Amino acid sequence: MVTSGKNILVAYMPTSDPLIAASLVDSYCRSGVNVVEMGIRSDNPYLDGEAVRASMKRSMGSGSVDDARAVLDRLAATDCDAAALIFAYASRHLLQSGDVDASSKGKSDDWKDIDGLLCLPEIGTNHQHGIERKAVDAGVKIVALVPYHFDESHMERARNASSYVMLQACEGSTGIRSGFDRTCGQRLKQLRNAGVTAPIVLGIGISTPEQCRQAIDCGADGVVVGSRALLEGMKGAKALEDYLRSIRETLDG
Repeated sequence: MVTSGKNILVAYMPTSDPLIAASLVDSYCRSGVNVVEMGIRSDNPYLDGEAVRASMKRSMGSGSVDDARAVLDRLAATDCDAAALIFAYASRHLLQSGDVDASSKGKSDDWKDIDGLLCLPEIGTNHQHGIERKAVDAGVKIVALVPYHFDESHMERARNASSYVMLQACEGSTGIRSGFDRTCGQRLKQLRNAGVTAPIVLGIGISTPEQCRQAIDCGADGVVVGSRALLEGMKGAKALEDYLRSIRETLDG
């Protein structure tokens, strides 16, 4: 899992969406993606915009880590250096991932082949902490999300991240934007000055090569492309690879 480095490319891929085949993960591998961010179905994806919400609504998954199994198995079977990250909203279904009933022998394989977890809290519950404890016990590293407006608690979480930190680049939900938020550089410096040493990637509202260039120029260690990667993936492998390679080439200069 990514714990250091520059020009990191994280790209979103939905799981259990009938319009996105598990085999499409091959395109992420061929395009120089460093982290495949596998989205798990949620009934309340409060940070996500139209494209991801529609994908989660189509999803045939249950909202557990096992929703990503087909993609994880495909990724593990290929000669690919990309790390596997689970992106999920905390929920009872996710909390139960990895549970083993009394009649079962050995441990659950739910967390097998998973390198990292980015888990957003469920409003009104404390499931996030229990889910993260299970993930850490299984050897999974935790990615911290720092929202657009952050406080000391968010900075402390970022300081304790065992992998990279994702900083919200734009206000509002995920989705394609025009332009680039000029406050990103200032907020990146604020996190560094607060003692955050992990790589910091910018995500939400980052989709074009120019936005990615600006992200790197203002001090980010990488980017997350989400909605645009999903929409290109719906067009097929070639469209997705052309898009991801354009981002990879921009990051590499």
